[in-house]
Amino acid sequence: MAGAKPGSNNGANNYVVNPNLKQVDFTASLYPDLTPELRAAIKQNLLTYYQALQDPTCGQDFLFGQ
Repeated sequence: MAGAKPGSNNGANNYVVNPNLKQVDFTASLYPDLTPELRAAIKQNLLTYYQALQDPTCGQDFLFGQ
């Protein structure tokens, strides 16, 4: 992870959630054949991922499945 130091947890928690992320249909231009349902599921999974990165109590567990 960019910016992470070996043996530290700082790389997992230094990301800022983009407040506009949930309003941007970022998959439409990359994958025009995706259904709206799949697009919404991908968007929700990414939001969950970024929120977990921000949480110092579960960021590492979420990323590495521990």
